[in-house]
Amino acid sequence: MFIANKLNLPFEDLRKGIDQLGMLTTLDVFVTSMSRAAVFEESIFRGFLLGYLINDRKWNPHLANFGQTLLFWAPHIYQIDNSYAFWIVLPLTGLTYGYVTLLTRSVSPAMFAHGIHEWILNTIRIV
Repeated sequence: MFIANKLNLPFEDLRKGIDQLGMLTTLDVFVTSMSRAAVFEESIFRGFLLGYLINDRKWNPHLANFGQTLLFWAPHIYQIDNSYAFWIVLPLTGLTYGYVTLLTRSVSPAMFAHGIHEWILNTIRIV
């Protein structure tokens, strides 16, 4: 919690969101968040594309991670009005999820992290 407070993470907003939504709605938002963007995007960008660039195209893993991040960024152009999300959060999460996939040699941890990230954002956004 010390680190969360220092980084100004929105845990208080998340707690308020859960309180206002109720547990069943929060659970529904969680399941939707875990199954929609997390599974779909991670399967395509970290599962297929990252593996393709490294194994088939013989790219250096760091360069492949950067490449898949750029391609991950492109379909999120609709968020360009939110400059913080578009220019900072999206590239950092793309790189982070890519490195998680590289380090674990599995896309599942990146899917889980992405799902948790989406769940927090969706829970705060609904309130």
